[in-house]
Amino acid sequence: MGDALTMSVKFIIDQFVEKIEERFGTRNLRGDECCSVELSLEDGNFFCLDFDAMGTALMMFLFRLPVVKTEMELQIINEALDPQWGDLVGSVVEVRERDLAYFSMVESTSLCAESLMANLIKMISGRKKIIECLAGTIR
Repeated sequence: MGDALTMSVKFIIDQFVEKIEERFGTRNLRGDECCSVELSLEDGNFFCLDFDAMGTALMMFLFRLPVVKTEMELQIINEALDPQWGDLVGSVVEVRERDLAYFSMVESTSLCAESLMANLIKMISGRKKIIECLAGTIR
């Protein structure tokens, strides 16, 4: 990432972290010099925000599962995230055996703290939907 883009992204991250702290009262966010933010969640899962070289934001929740999911179960979860069922964004993929990533990207053309927060709110709704689906599919 170029210096100007890096400074812009860091500024956006700082604003985003402030908005998260104001809205959710959390103080355990960790940022770093590589333009990313990490948050360990109460349920043992994980949220992170990272930026690619072009400034596109990748927002991701990571889930550790007690059992491996089948392709059909992953398809059911992704279908539940279809925007026709609500104000939802993102997709779920298996990143390793028993680890799922729920991710969404925010393009650099619309990148600001407000767009990140709006996407996060939609992802929180999606995360709840995923947890409901997992509760129905984990045996």
